[in-house]
Amino acid sequence: MSGAHPDIPESRIVAVNNWPGANDSCWSITDDGAIDVDSGHGTHVAGSVLSDGAADGKGKGTAPAARLVFQAIENWATMKGICALSTPVATT
Repeated sequence: MSGAHPDIPESRIVAVNNWPGANDSCWSITDDGAIDVDSGHGTHVAGSVLSDGAADGKGKGTAPAARLVFQAIENWATMKGICALSTPVATT
């Protein structure tokens, strides 16, 4: 997978899996792929482990020769029905 991050060589990315989840009565899932557009948390963690870093060694991960299987489980969910209520419902 090209373009994961410049410090993560493509040759060490074994697979990128994406499990989008399923729609149900509370939400609709939009399969937005394996890229986390909101935080980049997966890329940060992967880089901390297997980044080859700069020539001077700065930014090198703890296991720079490791291989990566990335499993994305986050996708965009749109709440619907009673689950989409933004204010609590008072009961007596």
